Amino acid sequence: MILEIMLELKSINAILKAMQFKIDKAAPVWEGAAWGTAGDLDRVKRTVETAFGLPEKSIDRQTRSQDVCWPRQVAMYLIRDIHVLPFERIAAAFGKRDHGTAMNACQLVSERIATNTQVKTKVNMIRATLAARALQDKQDGIVPIS
Repeated sequence: MILEIMLELKSINAILKAMQFKIDKAAPVWEGAAWGTAGDLDRVKRTVETAFGLPEKSIDRQTRSQDVCWPRQVAMYLIRDIHVLPFERIAAAFGKRDHGTAMNACQLVSERIATNTQVKTKVNMIRATLAARALQDKQDGIVPIS
């Protein structure tokens, strides 16, 4: 599994380098886009589910199961990091959750990224996948649908 992730990350990194982007500099792809639309948030959620091997709409379920809870927290973190939305809006995008849930998720993921290289690699892989898709949409002239 880790080998597959590393190969995918290497492939995405090569694509981004070819486009003169680096994983840590990929955020400008979203500049000028309609940030935080329902379609954008759904894309983050679905991309995270795919990265963690979960069925579609799994992280929208009302469960505290760790196999779903951690990916949901990663999705909240990425939505906050990429779209710079208020915690209330992030929590609402995941159903009946309050802003404290989103704040806690973002803090937890941030701490794990700082202390665990596997987590950092996985989150960067998901971020790179999102950046590559956004870049492709931008090149294709596709505007995010809200």
